[in-house]
Amino acid sequence: MRIRNEENFWSGVMFVAIGAGFAAAAQRHSFGTLQALGPGWFPTVVGGSMVALGSALAVRAVGKSASRARISRIGWRGVIAVLGALILFSVALPYLGIVVSLALLVSGSTLGAHNVRFRDGAAATILLTVLGALIFVVALGVQVQVWPVFFGS
Repeated sequence: MRIRNEENFWSGVMFVAIGAGFAAAAQRHSFGTLQALGPGWFPTVVGGSMVALGSALAVRAVGKSASRARISRIGWRGVIAVLGALILFSVALPYLGIVVSLALLVSGSTLGAHNVRFRDGAAATILLTVLGALIFVVALGVQVQVWPVFFGS
């Protein structure tokens, strides 16, 4: 067995590992029945789907018809920007509210991209912040601080 497409093979392995981890962790929760799905149902199904998708991806990467592809360098700038933005979001949310925290998350994440112009990043920040706030606060009714606590809301 020879790996022809390293990118797809290792992506598949990553999907299998993460999916198996989610499915295994979900086993401590009740799966439920078809009439009343339990809290373990969704993560088990998503984890199993990830395992199936990752397996198919990895198997195709070793096939004779697979295109050759080597693993490219890791874009550390993007990894650090996205992880930093996620950490900032989780720390800021209780104090700055969902609107400001979402804006920080999206604008911080765009710093990791090489080809995003300021205007495009600002437009994405505004659009995704408004949509995110509307979806979570209005549509789903999530009880979360909307504005910063010092605004008095």
